[in-house]
Amino acid sequence: MENKTQELQDQLLEALSQLIDPELRCDIVSLGLVYRLAIDENGHVTVKLTLNTMGCRLH
Repeated sequence: MENKTQELQDQLLEALSQLIDPELRCDIVSLGLVYRLAIDENGHVTVKLTLNTMGCRLH
C-alpha cells in the first residue's frame, strides 16, 4: 500500500511540475512552492503550497 501511495505522490508531483509560474517561467515544484503533498485513506489529496509574491492574483 505504501508503495502505491508513493507512486501516486510521484505522479501528482510530476503533474504539478507542469504548472509554470508565468512571471518566473519555471514550474512550481522546482521553485519550491509545493511544501507538502498528502493522500488520505479515502484518496483525498491535500497540497500545501505558497505563492511567490504578495501581489499574486491568486493570493
